[in-house]
Amino acid sequence: MRTTEAKVAWEQVCLPKKEGGIGIKRITKWNKNALLKHIWNLCNGSIWSTWIRSNLLRGRNFWTIKALENWSWA
Repeated sequence: MRTTEAKVAWEQVCLPKKEGGIGIKRITKWNKNALLKHIWNLCNGSIWSTWIRSNLLRGRNFWTIKALENWSWA
């Protein structure tokens, strides 16, 4: 079985085009940013966030609750 090595390091590939990369976003950073935006929307005061606070959080602090197994990832 033949092993192949990467021709370019991910650090180089993920650089912006202006810096010589091809602008691919790192999935871990993208995921963290998406989760933070989700939390921001939860605290923003929209109809959705009001429903979440009244039906799921029920007066508890977001940062201290533990997710239940049957909760959706979203």
